[in-house]
Amino acid sequence: KILIEDISRDGNSQVLTTVGNHRLVSPKATIPVTFEGTGHFQLDSSPDSCKQFRVRPLGSDTLELLDEKGNAWKSRADTSQGFLLMTAGRGVIHYGMPLPFVCPTAAVALLIICFAIILLSTLAQPSIEELVLLAVGWSLLAVVVTVLRRKL
Repeated sequence: KILIEDISRDGNSQVLTTVGNHRLVSPKATIPVTFEGTGHFQLDSSPDSCKQFRVRPLGSDTLELLDEKGNAWKSRADTSQGFLLMTAGRGVIHYGMPLPFVCPTAAVALLIICFAIILLSTLAQPSIEELVLLAVGWSLLAVVVTVLRRKL
């Protein structure tokens, strides 16, 4: 859940401002989302109907609101309350942290490193130098993947 500060029209686009840094990263793709508690009938999903939207990050606390196909949302919705919601899987993909190394991609890579070290230490009984080299190699790969992911 991301707390909404404001949703309003800015020129030809509908801009969503969040309370604080939303930390969503998606340089080229849009992110599927839903809304809750905005008090606006066109935005809020209910148990009976799920209203799908997409957003595109504009700044650290602003997002462009798009329709479910990723086109500019033509309707007008002004509100200063509610939450932006996304599935847990989308949260893992699109949520970044302030440091480039501390992100979901790096976290997954670190889990793989830990698993590989445990597996190698039980099966192959490598030397400490080999374990360090393995950990450094996977860490560098995680950094490269993270940096490339942010640039794409």
